[in-house]
Amino acid sequence: MSEEKHKRQNRNSLFRLYLIRLSVFLGIALAVTALATLVVKGYATRFVHKAETAYSMRVDDITPDPSFEPDSLSEIPEGYRLGKKVAVITSEAVGLNSSVYYGADRSSMRYGCGLSSQYTLFGQDGVSYVTGYSEADFAPVLKMKVGDKISVATEYGTVNYTVTDSYSGENKKLDFSNYKGDTLILSSLYPMLSNDWGKAFIVVARADGEVQ
Repeated sequence: MSEEKHKRQNRNSLFRLYLIRLSVFLGIALAVTALATLVVKGYATRFVHKAETAYSMRVDDITPDPSFEPDSLSEIPEGYRLGKKVAVITSEAVGLNSSVYYGADRSSMRYGCGLSSQYTLFGQDGVSYVTGYSEADFAPVLKMKVGDKISVATEYGTVNYTVTDSYSGENKKLDFSNYKGDTLILSSLYPMLSNDWGKAFIVVARADGEVQ
């Protein structure tokens, strides 16, 4: 073998070794970056939700009223003051246990979840729309599936529901006008720093019967 050919083979071997090392380095760097991004997103999202419970409220925020007396009313009221705690929603299937405040507002979701004042109260002939953070009280909602049971304890009795559907959708395009009868809609809002920001995981449940 000529000396020149030997030198070319050495250079080729060194070049291949360089490419292999570079590929390994880039692969490790990408993996570390991806992991760090996920960790930072998780910490940042949890920090935001925790911080919301600490900073001063705006003038247009709902003021939460945690007073709540189960089964203290004989019938469904005409309505509630915004911010009033109106129920406790639970589901043993996924470990859901959250206080429900009247009004779907960030203040309500600081302390639990919010029942939209634009929809009906629990146990009425219509849609009850409840929203919460997927990184807070409504994290268990992401695990709900068809057939799971949901219980809503109010001041006028308890309403039991069975999950009939679930899906992800964009918040601005959600439409519940086609649902008839006593229907519960749970909306678990994806965090701002996630790839699904602006979307929500929706759970649809139908009442098993009247208020008990």
